[in-house]
Amino acid sequence: MDVLAVHADRTPGAVALLDGDRRLTWREYVAQRNRLANALRGLGLTKGEHAIVYVQNSLEAVLVPSAARSAGAIPVPMNHRLVADEVAYILDHSDARAVFVSDAFLGTVERVRPGAGKVRSWILVGSERRPWAEHVDDLLKTGDPAPLPADPTQGLGGSMIYTGGTTGRPKGALRTATDPTVARRYMDDEGFVYICDRKRDMVISGGVNIYPAEIEDVLHRHPAIDDVAVFGVPDDDWGERVHAAVQPRPGQALAADEVVAFARLHMADYKVPREVSLHAELPRDPAGKLLKRVLRDPYWAGRRARV
Repeated sequence: MDVLAVHADRTPGAVALLDGDRRLTWREYVAQRNRLANALRGLGLTKGEHAIVYVQNSLEAVLVPSAARSAGAIPVPMNHRLVADEVAYILDHSDARAVFVSDAFLGTVERVRPGAGKVRSWILVGSERRPWAEHVDDLLKTGDPAPLPADPTQGLGGSMIYTGGTTGRPKGALRTATDPTVARRYMDDEGFVYICDRKRDMVISGGVNIYPAEIEDVLHRHPAIDDVAVFGVPDDDWGERVHAAVQPRPGQALAADEVVAFARLHMADYKVPREVSLHAELPRDPAGKLLKRVLRDPYWAGRRARV
């Protein structure tokens, strides 16, 4: 069943989307969704292929994923805070065939586009134009407003969400509904939520999930870093902040601010360590396994992880 079309039939003149002075009624919304979906099919986007949605909060941020699903494709929202290295990785890893991009992110896209060989169609959203890209306004003008045949196997469709990697790089997960919380939690009498036994030492800072393994993977690429352990330490404002314990390579001079600067080049700001400690040697057990708890526990002495 096309739920949006059913709703549009019932309340065609009601406002469906509102963005400042711009608005679409339910009838207009479904017609534009159909136009864009048909245009995407015309560009060669087929069932099951991925379309990146690198779009600011706007009418198009809702319209584009809806049209992609209608065309049988899978929308992949791009985190706005990622840097070029991270964007390039997701473009490649997701096998994206189409990319919608707002003006605000065009600079990043122009940096990564030469290496994004899997992408067939770049589609701009905003006032900018480029000779190598389509524009969503043109697709909406030329697309057929007739609905595409419904696919009974598709249901309501889904999105491919890239989450922080627990073992390194971000991983894509196809989501059709809200996943269960991955951490155990309890609430005290004052209404504070305590997070415990978090999967893979996840850090929660300001309500954002941060995965240490992803940060460690980046820092290990620094030529002067021999080993690194990333973990969360208490922060009165954000709940936790990211700490990196770094073991420099023998004979290498390394300053904490160099580590932070390197991280900032290769990852989104919210993942960048807020503090760095330098160690001649990181603690390990007799089998050689890094003992992260030995580094982390002193910061939490007498405290609980209060979020």
